[in-house]
Amino acid sequence: MPYILGQRSRALLVLRWLRFPKEGHATLVASLLAKRSPPTPLLWRTVEDAALPRVRAEVEDAVLVRLRELVPPSLRAVLVADEGFGTPHLLERLGALRLDYVVRVAPETEAFHDGGVCRPASAWAPASMRPGRVRDVRLTAWRVPVVALVCAGRGAPRAPWCLATSLRTASAKAVVDMAARLEDPAPELLSPPVLARMAQDSGGPHPPGQHDRLLLLGALATEMLTLLGAVGQGLELPRRKAARSSPSLFLQGCLYYQALPLMPGAQAHQLVAAFQQQLEDKPVFRTLLSAL
Repeated sequence: MPYILGQRSRALLVLRWLRFPKEGHATLVASLLAKRSPPTPLLWRTVEDAALPRVRAEVEDAVLVRLRELVPPSLRAVLVADEGFGTPHLLERLGALRLDYVVRVAPETEAFHDGGVCRPASAWAPASMRPGRVRDVRLTAWRVPVVALVCAGRGAPRAPWCLATSLRTASAKAVVDMAARLEDPAPELLSPPVLARMAQDSGGPHPPGQHDRLLLLGALATEMLTLLGAVGQGLELPRRKAARSSPSLFLQGCLYYQALPLMPGAQAHQLVAAFQQQLEDKPVFRTLLSAL
């Protein structure tokens, strides 16, 4: 995580559960959302799908505590999560850990405001399409304190979005824009379809620990391909053709990797030598590769 987060001053993180039906597993993943590239996995924990109702709160606690330990104080990180995480327990834990968040809550969630007035969260949605904000509310029968409830009419027929957030100075529109990133079409790098293409379920089913190690290999390969793209760009090698006009470093690295067998010898040697030097200069890769 320190390598991936680098020198960032701000970061948008997403928390989600991924289901792997063939394996009978469920994986909680905390990922970094960046522009023009798929979510980058930072932390994950896999459990048996059948045991999820019993251990879900425990697993979510463990991942959030570890996330708090690894996110540097200088980084303004905001955690975005869908409606499944809008529980009293999780909102309280986020507040206790001092993790900033934008979490969707169910429209029927009880929202207390103005000295105890209780209305469903959706009732605070403005009549216009512009999002509205209610400060200092308490949610659910547990009356969990929340800095603000942001509501907006989205979808058809104007299904409201209700967002609990710890962000006091962010505008209502900025909060809604963060939540909208959950609907980003970019695929999760550790999603079931991607891992199926890696043939990870051959010889399975794998136990959760082995599943997590396979996810680590996928995450490591992703970062190495991103580094390869940055190295090629730094050498000012010709950009490989891609469907996008401005491919991400990850996609550019994939294209360089695929093109290596057909590159002129001198150019291929230059790229590989520079890439190897970058790996040797970065302690995170030296440690991981020596362990593997």
